[in-house]
This record gives sequence, structure tokens and C-alpha cells, in this order.
Amino acid sequence: MFVFVFILFIKSKDFLSVLVSALGLLFRKIYRYFKPLAPVPQQWILTLIPAYSESEEQIVKTIYSLRDNDVEPHRQVMVVLLDGRHRDVKSHMTRVIREFERPYISLKHKRGVLQIKAGFMEDVPVIVIEKVKNSGKKDSLVLCHDLFNHPRHNLSLYTRLLREELWRDVLPILTEGEDFQNFDMVFCTDADSTIYKGAVASLANALARDKDAIAACGLVLVELEPGFEWSFWNLYQQFQGTDRRLTYSMLSQSKKLHTLFVPEAVSETVAPQSLQHYLSQRRRWGSNAYFNNYFYWMGEEMILITRIAASVEVIRLSFVYYRILNTILFVKGLTQGFSFIKIIPLLIVSQLPTMWFMFCVFCLEDELKKRAHKLLIGYCINKCISPLISLTVFTKVARNLGSQVWGMSGVTASSAPAATSEAEQAADLAAAEKGEAGILTPGERAQIMEDELDDPHDAIL
Repeated sequence: MFVFVFILFIKSKDFLSVLVSALGLLFRKIYRYFKPLAPVPQQWILTLIPAYSESEEQIVKTIYSLRDNDVEPHRQVMVVLLDGRHRDVKSHMTRVIREFERPYISLKHKRGVLQIKAGFMEDVPVIVIEKVKNSGKKDSLVLCHDLFNHPRHNLSLYTRLLREELWRDVLPILTEGEDFQNFDMVFCTDADSTIYKGAVASLANALARDKDAIAACGLVLVELEPGFEWSFWNLYQQFQGTDRRLTYSMLSQSKKLHTLFVPEAVSETVAPQSLQHYLSQRRRWGSNAYFNNYFYWMGEEMILITRIAASVEVIRLSFVYYRILNTILFVKGLTQGFSFIKIIPLLIVSQLPTMWFMFCVFCLEDELKKRAHKLLIGYCINKCISPLISLTVFTKVARNLGSQVWGMSGVTASSAPAATSEAEQAADLAAAEKGEAGILTPGERAQIMEDELDDPHDAIL
């Protein structure tokens, strides 16, 4: 009885999500039948592409995939934020209107330099902002919102002056001939992603129709690279997760606010190419998921259902070791004799989410239906190795509590290689912090920070 109650609690969020999802789809179909969607007025979209270790080819590919995304009637201006490694995006511009350097203060209160280039890639208005020293993706996101969205009240003078300059001298030229006043929304994607046609417009339309929606996301799939379509490794990676902190920051403004899921907005991203890179990425994502669920559970302006769901998630992650032991004992019990009737309730609770997912794959979601055979193989692989992977990832999360390290660079096949000499890396980092060196690659900085995991100055609250 205790085992059933425990599994019921652990699976309660998934079980209830299935019921809510099914009822929600049915209600939406009926509602849209009697009240069709109204047309949406033109929206101005700031498209942010933060680049850490992605290649120049990946960045350009993302820009053109967004250009050809059928965003009409909406308009977009693209901002590429290069975080510490030079990429010659300017060489792909057909017209450059401004090029200049400005100082800025990072989130860690360190003075840095921004190299800014604005122009057009064919008919695409693009602003490239390059941070000479790597400051992290969080710093890039905050910088983008400071410059183009709503600035913080404690904005540094450097950033405030740069914001005024961009809005006065750059944006009017990039949007010339259009009725541009301000950006209505920010679209953020990774530089190694490919956005399917209509995805941006679908997200923008969903936000524009719902005045209380603060953010929207779509369906993210793994891009299977040529020659690796049937790689077990790539298939396994189609079942992994995402970031939560920025969402919490927006939701915590009011209990009326909520997020939207738009399944017709589809994108593909490149998967890690080795076990080492995979575990580094999952450690970062696992840490993000674990600790940000505490914010959802205990933070401000969270509705009750969100707090309950977050508490279940925290407890579920905390009981990884017990859940694996419990599974072993359960399998042992099955080998020693069991009553099928007694485990029927257990099977219903534990397997209903899987059955609903299979129904969505084969009957509801066209993009998933195209990959149904690969998802089926991936599901089997996932069941075989997920206990070991979960145990390994959570152990890495627990061992690195308080670490600010973002993770390893060179995650994808076309990413930059890591630096070679540890002594040279340390010397370059020291020189860069004193302003005596040029660009420090993300690979070099990440490797140095990995070597300093146990240093007390890495601890954060």
C-alpha cells in the first residue's frame, strides 16, 4: 500500500496533466467551432539569437531560417549576441549602417567592451553585439532586455547611454518606412536551432490574443544530422528538458499571468555529440530544474496549482536514489510471484502518461507522427538507461551545488574546439580580467572554470 501511495504521489503531476491536457484539447475544439480566432494586428518582434560556442554557419543558418519563417503580418529585427568568441557575421551583411564600440558593466559588475555592428543581411535588419569577454547567457538575456525591452531601474550609465543611442541612431534606419514605435515582444532562440515555417507567427499570434499571457513556447525537437539518423545516442536525446528561471521571473510579476504552449510552433536543435558533453549539459539543466522549482514552490505571486506541481517535482528529484531502489525491489517482487489484479491500479497511474503520449504521437501531432518509429525506439532505449542516467546526472548536480559554471563548450559537432594548454588558459584569463588581452574563447573560460569547481569564490546563494 505504501508503494502505491508513494508512486501515486510521484506520478500525480503527470497523471493530472494528462487529464487536463485531454479535457483542454476537447474544450478548445468546441470553443473554436463556435468562436473562430480573430485576426491579429501587426506586431514588432525583437528576435534574440544568443551565441556561445555555435559556429558562424549555425548563426547564419538560424538568421535565414527566421527570415523565411512566414512571419507576416509581423515584422522582426534580429539581434545576435556573441558571448566572448568572435564570429565574422559582418561579412554576411550586404549593407552596414553603423559600426562602433561601447563600454558596459556586466551582471558580475565587471567592466567590458561591446562591439556593435548594425546593417542588413539581404533584406534582414540585423544588429550584432559582441561581448569581448564571456559573461554568460544570463548576462546576454538581461542585456538584451535592458537595451530593447524594459530596462532595469538600476541600469548602469553605460548601458543606458547605449540604449538611447541604439533607439535614436540605429533602429530608425533599420525600420525605415515602417510604422515602428517599440517592440511588442521578444523571440529568443539558440543559434544552433532551426525554426520551422510559421513557428514565429504562431507564437506571436498566441501572445497577441491573450492579454494575460507573458510567454509562449513551442515544440522543440532534436535535429538528426546526416549520417546519424539511427544513432541510439541521438534517439535517446529526444526526451530531455529546458530552462525555467526566466519564466519564473516573468510569472512572479502577477498571479494573473500565465504561459502558453503552442504545439504548431516547431523548432529543431542540435544534440550533444558525446557522453561527456551530454552529462555536462544535463548537469546544468538538472541543476536549473531542481533549484528553480524551489522558486515556483516558495516564490512570490505563484498560484496554488503551480506551487503544488513544483513541490512534487522537487520531491521527485530529491528521491532519485530511493526511486531506483524501489524499482529494483519492485522487479524483485515480480520475480517471486505477484497478483496481476493488485498491480492494475499501479499500472494505470504509472503508464497513463505514456499511453497519452503515444496517442498524441500517432493521432494528434503531425511532426511527432513523422518521427513515430524513432520515438518508439528511443522510448525503449530510454527505459533501459534512464535509471543510470538519472542517477549520474543528479549525483553531478549534488556534487556541484553552488557552482556558477555554465557547462562544457563544444557541445555540438560544429562548435569550436576546446583550448589546448591549461597554463595558457589561466594566463589568458588573468590578462583578460585586467583588460590586457583580447578575446577569450568560451571553451577556454569554461575549461578553466571546470578546473576551479571547488574554489570557495564560486559559491552563490
